[in-house]
Amino acid sequence: MAATKTKTLAVVLAGGQSSRMGQNKAAMFSSKLQNSLLGHCTQLLAQLTDVDVLVSGENEVGGIADILPQRGPLSGIHAVLAHIDLFTPITGFLFVPVDMPNLTITTLNNLLEFGRTHGCAAYPNNCFLPCYLPNTPHLRQVVEQQMIHTQNWSIKALLQQLNGQSFFVDNRAELVNVNEPKAFSLHCQ
Repeated sequence: MAATKTKTLAVVLAGGQSSRMGQNKAAMFSSKLQNSLLGHCTQLLAQLTDVDVLVSGENEVGGIADILPQRGPLSGIHAVLAHIDLFTPITGFLFVPVDMPNLTITTLNNLLEFGRTHGCAAYPNNCFLPCYLPNTPHLRQVVEQQMIHTQNWSIKALLQQLNGQSFFVDNRAELVNVNEPKAFSLHCQ
């Protein structure tokens, strides 16, 4: 990726298999949002200041394919880190799952502010995603080690290794995933 003047790269994690949903959830149309989950998430992230938006997932146009697939969201994080030159002016990453349609711009701004101010990996209320990760050689080393040398590909494990810090989000409904048909149906009501 060419160097940009932005400080943060916001990444929509849309590379999952959607096995619980039974279809590509990123492409699913939400009547409540009047948009697909992917369309809504990319539009939301585009409202953030000093942020470029990228999609992780080979099923999406222009999306970055996983290098080591079937390892959950960590596969998307790993692929994005491999795709981005360490020496770009990007100082951090905001990773947001495509299946959290209740997230607000306020919460995402608060997450960015918390991570940038404290210079640390950050996430809301022990939810683990979305998360902010500073762009450091250490981040890349930890992700590479976790992807290749362990079978624990959880974001929780990644954040623990990075000494990530949690910040409080008042509205827990913002952090709900719609990753199965019943949850998506409830969301659309």
